[in-house]
Amino acid sequence: MNVLYLLIFIFFSGATNFVRSYIGRIAFLCLCYLAVGLVFDQRVVAQINFEPLTNNEKRIVDEILFLSKNGIDELSMYIVKNKNNIDRKIIKDLIFKARLRESGSYPEKSLEIFNIALFVSHSLNDKRYIALIHFFLGRVLFKQSKVDEAIQNYLVSEKQFYDNGYFADLVYVYADIGYVYLKKDVVLSKMYFEKGLIFSRHSMNSTLPNIYPIELGLASLYSGLAALSLIDGDRYRAIGYYHDALASYRVLDGVYRSYGIQISEHLFWLGRLYREVGSIVKSLIYYHESYKFALRGNNRLLQAEIFNSIGVLYLEQEFYVKAEKYFFDSLDIYSSDVKLYGKEIVLLNLGVVYQRKNDKSLAERYFKEAYQKAKEQGNKDVMIAAGEGLGVCFRIAGDFKSAMTILDASLVLANEIKDKIRIAEVLWRKSEVLHDMKQFDDSIELATQSLHISKRLQLTNLSVLTSTLLARSMIKKNEIDLAIGILKQAIAIVEERRYQVAGQEQGRQLYFENKLAPYHLMINIYVEKGMMHDALTQMENIKGRILLDSLKKSGGRITYDMTDMDRLEEQKLNQVIVDLNKLLRAEIQKKYQDQNRINRVRGELINARLKHSIYQDLLQATNPGISFHDDIAKQFIYYDFKLAGLDADTLYVGYTVTEELTYTFVISPRDGEEEHNLVIQPIEIRRTDLRKKISYFHAQLAQRSLNYTVASRDLYDLLIKPIEIKLIGKRKICIIPDDVLWGIPFQALTARSGRYLIEEYSVFYAPSLSVYLQMLNRYSYTGESKENSLLAFGNPSLDDDTVEYFNGQQRGENFKPLPHAEFEVKAILTMFRNPKSKALIGLEAEERLFKSMVSEYRTIHLATHGVLDDQNPLYSYLLLSKKDDDQIEDGILEAREILNLDLSADMVVLSACETARGRIGSGEGLIGMSWAFFIAGCRSTVVSQWKIDSAGTAKFMIEFYKVLERNRVEGKSSKSEALKNAAIMMMKNIRYRHPYYWAGFVTIGLDN
Repeated sequence: MNVLYLLIFIFFSGATNFVRSYIGRIAFLCLCYLAVGLVFDQRVVAQINFEPLTNNEKRIVDEILFLSKNGIDELSMYIVKNKNNIDRKIIKDLIFKARLRESGSYPEKSLEIFNIALFVSHSLNDKRYIALIHFFLGRVLFKQSKVDEAIQNYLVSEKQFYDNGYFADLVYVYADIGYVYLKKDVVLSKMYFEKGLIFSRHSMNSTLPNIYPIELGLASLYSGLAALSLIDGDRYRAIGYYHDALASYRVLDGVYRSYGIQISEHLFWLGRLYREVGSIVKSLIYYHESYKFALRGNNRLLQAEIFNSIGVLYLEQEFYVKAEKYFFDSLDIYSSDVKLYGKEIVLLNLGVVYQRKNDKSLAERYFKEAYQKAKEQGNKDVMIAAGEGLGVCFRIAGDFKSAMTILDASLVLANEIKDKIRIAEVLWRKSEVLHDMKQFDDSIELATQSLHISKRLQLTNLSVLTSTLLARSMIKKNEIDLAIGILKQAIAIVEERRYQVAGQEQGRQLYFENKLAPYHLMINIYVEKGMMHDALTQMENIKGRILLDSLKKSGGRITYDMTDMDRLEEQKLNQVIVDLNKLLRAEIQKKYQDQNRINRVRGELINARLKHSIYQDLLQATNPGISFHDDIAKQFIYYDFKLAGLDADTLYVGYTVTEELTYTFVISPRDGEEEHNLVIQPIEIRRTDLRKKISYFHAQLAQRSLNYTVASRDLYDLLIKPIEIKLIGKRKICIIPDDVLWGIPFQALTARSGRYLIEEYSVFYAPSLSVYLQMLNRYSYTGESKENSLLAFGNPSLDDDTVEYFNGQQRGENFKPLPHAEFEVKAILTMFRNPKSKALIGLEAEERLFKSMVSEYRTIHLATHGVLDDQNPLYSYLLLSKKDDDQIEDGILEAREILNLDLSADMVVLSACETARGRIGSGEGLIGMSWAFFIAGCRSTVVSQWKIDSAGTAKFMIEFYKVLERNRVEGKSSKSEALKNAAIMMMKNIRYRHPYYWAGFVTIGLDN
C-alpha cells in the first residue's frame, strides 16, 4: 500500500489551486489504477494457486525454469515428454512467481517467467491462460513505459478472451487499454472504456471465472471516464462517473472490507470537484466522509491532505480562523513524519491566509518557505502558486517591477507543465499589476485571456475575480456597456455561490463581504448614468442579506433534524464550552487572579468554540431540511422594492461605503403616493479616511472628552448637511448605515447651530431598507398578538463572596454587581400593568429561566453585564445567574445561543455595555447581539454603542420607559421618540449633559 500512498501524493499536491493539471490527473489515474490492481492481484495470485503442489509438481516447475535458460527447443521437448504431468496447476504457479517478482525488485525477471508461462499455456493449448498471461504482460510492460508492446499484448488478450466467451475478463482488458490511451489518444481511450461498460452489463450474471470481481472493473472504467470528462472540462459529468465508481468500491468493501483507501480517495475527489463547481456544502460532506475512511486505513498522508483541503474550503469563504485551524492540523501531520511529502502545500496556503489578513510579514515568510520547500521537492505547481503570492505582496507594496518579474517566471513554469488553471491565475495576477500601472489595454487583454480559461474550466471564484478586474479596466476606458454585462455575470455567480457556503449565518456573511467589488462598481455606473432605482436595488443587494433570508423563511430560525448520535456529540461539544465558561468566570472573579491561568483557559475556550462551530457547519451541510436558500438565491437578484408602508413623517437615509467613495441615498415618502422621491449622491471620501474620522469621534465620546464638538460638526457636515433640505417637514430619520458608519452615533452629530441632531429629529436605525420593509410586511399582522408584557432581568448574582467584594460603576468590567440595574428593572416593572410581567433580580435572574420564559413576552429588558467579542461576535455575551446545581447552563448567554431562541418580542432592550457593537461586516452590517435577536424573531432592539455608566443608564432607561408608556396611552408607540425625549431630559441635567451618557443608546429595527 506504500506505493499507492506515494501515487496519491503525486496527484494530490495541489495547494490553493482548485484542481491539478490534466496531465497530473491522467498520470495519477493510470498509476493508481495499476497500483490498485497490483494490490488486488495478491488475492488473485492466491486464488490462482489455490491447490498446493506435490513434490513432483514442484520439481517440474523448477525444471521448466531451469531448462528455459537453455532455449525453447529443449523446453519444448521437456513439455512434450511430460505432457501428462503438466496442467494448469503448473501454469498457475509460474504466474504466481512472476507476479511476486513484478511487485518486488525484479520486474525484468517477471517478464521472463510470464513468457515461460505463456509458452507452457500454448503448448497445452489453454486459451484462457494464454489470454490471462497476455493481460498481465500488458500491465507489466505498461508500467515499464513500453507502451506499444503493452498494447500488442492487451490486444492479443482481448481477442483470446472474446473468441472463447470470457466476456467478464474483457472489462479489465478494456479498462487497461483505456488508461494506456488516456495520454495518447483520448478518442480511443473513451471507446475502450465504453466497450468495457458494454461487456460489464453482459457479464453481470456470468458463471464463468474472471480475473477480478466485476465491480472492480466497473470502478476502474468509471474512474477513467471521469478523467476524460475532466480533460473535456466537464466537471459535472466527472462527478457523476466518480459517484458510479464509488458505488462499485462500496460494494467491494462490503464483501472484502479492504477497499477503504479507494473509497477515501474517491470521496476526496468528489469533495474537490464539488468545491470547484461551487457546491461548498457537498464538498464539506465528502471531505469529512473521506476522512473517516482515511482514519480506518491509518492513511496519514491522505488525512493531512484532507485537512489541507478543508482549510482551502474555509479560506475561499474568508473564514480565516477555521482555515488556519485545519492548515495547522495538516502541518502537524506532515511534521510528525518526515517521509510524508506535501508540507510545502500547507505552507503556501498559510501564506494566502496571512496575505488576506494583511499580515505582510507572515505572508512573505510562508510564501518563501513554500517556494523553497517546493523547489527541493521539484513541485513546480507550488512554486508557481508561491510566486503568485509573492507577486501580490510586491504589487501591494508598489514594487511593480519585482511583481512582474516573479509572475513572468511563474507563467513560464505554468506553461511548462501545461497547467491551464495556473496559467489563468497568473494571467489574472499580471493583469492586476498592469491595472495598477494604469496600462489598461494590456490589463484588459490578459484579464480576457484569464476569464476565457476560467469559464471553460468552470472556475467560478476565479471567474468573479477576473470579471471584476476586467470591468474596472473597461470603466477606465469608458467601455461602460461591456463592463455592465461582465459585472452582471459576476454578480450572478456570487449570488448563486453564497447559498452554497458551508456554515451557518456568519459563515455565509464572511464569504459574501469580500465579494462586494462587482456590486460597488455597478452602483458607481448606475449613479453616473442617473439610473437611481437600479443603483438603490444594487445597494440593497449587499446589505443585511442574512437577516433578510432569515425573515423570508418561516420562523426565522435554523433547526437541525439531528440523529441521536449527532445530538449527543453536539451536546458534548457544547458542554465543553459551558464548563470552560464556568471555569473562566470563576478565575476572573477571584480576588487574586492568575493571569497565566486565565489566558490558558481562554485559549482552551477559543479552541472549544471553534470545534463546536465546525461541527455545526457539518450538521447544517448534512441536514436536508435547510434548503430554503436555493429559492431566495434565484429570486433575490431580481428583487423589486415595494416601498408601500414607509412613513411619510420619516426621512430614510442610507449609505454605501466603497474604497473610493461613499454614496448616500435619501428616500422621502409622500402620503398617498406609490412613487417616493429618491436621491443618490456621492460623498468624496475614501473608506480609510472615513474610518479614521469615525474612530476618533467614537473615542472622544466613549472617553467623555470635552473636545468632541469639532469632530461632531465635521461628520455632520460630511454626512447630514448635504441632505438638510430633505429634512424639512420630517419628524424622524431612519439611518441605514454601512460598513464603518455603524460606529457613528448619528444622534450626537452637531449642526452649525450647535444643536444635536437628536434635538431636532427622532433617530432610529435599520440593517437595510429591504430588511425594514420585510419586517413591516412580516410583523404587520402579528404586532398585537401578545399583550404588552415585560420580562426583565437585572443585576444577576455571581456568588456570595464576590457580591460583598465588588462595587462596580460600569456594566462590563470584572462582573461587578450592579445595584443601579436592580433599581432600574424594579422601576420599569411598575409601568407595566399586565400582571404577567416579571422582573427577576439577583439569583432569580437565571439563564435557564430566561431561555424558558422569553418566548412568552412582548418586551424583554436585560440590565446586566455585556462582554463584546468583536472578532467572534456570536460569542459576545450577557451575564446572567446560575444555580450551583445547574449542569446545563453556565450563566453566560452568548449571541450564538440567542440565534436558536424562538421570539416574538416587539422590543428587546439590552441595558449593558457595547451591545450595539460587534463585528462590522461589509454587506451584512453589524453582526452581534442585536443581529442575533433579529434572527431569533425580535422586531426591534435598543442597544448601547459603548461602555455605559450604570447610574446614568438606570436614569436614562427609566425615563425612556416613562415616555414610551405615556406615548402608548396616547396611541403612539415610537421608540425613537422615547429615546429622543430621554436624551433631552439627560441633557438638562448638568451631570449627564455629555453625549457619553445619552448618545450611546440606539434603537434598531421597527420604530413603531
